Amino acid sequence: MLSLRWASGLCWFETLAHHFEKPLFSPDVQPVLAAVYILVAVMHTVAELSLRDCRQLLVSLCFLVNLMIEDVHSSNSQSKFLAKSIPLDACTIIKRLDLNPSHKVFVTCPECYACYLDRGPDSYPELCTSKCSPTQQICGHHLHKAHTALGHQYYCPISHFFYHDFHEWLGQMLCRPGMEDMMDHDQSPSSDGVMEDIWDAPGLYEIPGADDHPFICNCVENEGRYIFSFNMDGFNPFQLKQAG
Repeated sequence: MLSLRWASGLCWFETLAHHFEKPLFSPDVQPVLAAVYILVAVMHTVAELSLRDCRQLLVSLCFLVNLMIEDVHSSNSQSKFLAKSIPLDACTIIKRLDLNPSHKVFVTCPECYACYLDRGPDSYPELCTSKCSPTQQICGHHLHKAHTALGHQYYCPISHFFYHDFHEWLGQMLCRPGMEDMMDHDQSPSSDGVMEDIWDAPGLYEIPGADDHPFICNCVENEGRYIFSFNMDGFNPFQLKQAG
């Protein structure tokens, strides 16, 4: 079970402030530009259009905007600035809208799964240098492999591990409209003894917190207490049978 006591504070506000930014609702953003951002973001994240195809979509949209400006004979500086404000790379839109979660990338050994922070081709060794104990030999497994493209050979990691910071993930979730109110909704065990949900289990309310009081009850003001996973183990009295 993983639990967290969430309290409001200046440090947390500074850490999560960027989640409250709304780039499309700025008064300086033209409606046409906002429509382009939304269209490309939806096509990439929902319709699963590749970044390469989204780049071609942006080029086409920019061409249409330029035709529109010429058609209405709008030669003022604001119209020209609007046409130049449309990015030609879909990655720019994804970054400005903060659609990708923040994460750290690690190169992992395919043999022993040791992790090395990936900051570029020269930031990790060619061979794995880890060992399980001081008396064992170094793993020594290759961490990258060679690829050939257009007659040029380059190396890339065999395996990657993407780590999403827990506090960043939790902050991003709580900053979504209505999410914190829903998570702070009062819960209570079933009064008739019929358990239809995990929150109906009375044992859940007996878990002590740091103050030796029930963890999910009697929360102080401006504090949220969350349980992220609740695991149980059991056995099949009829053994491993399909009818059981």
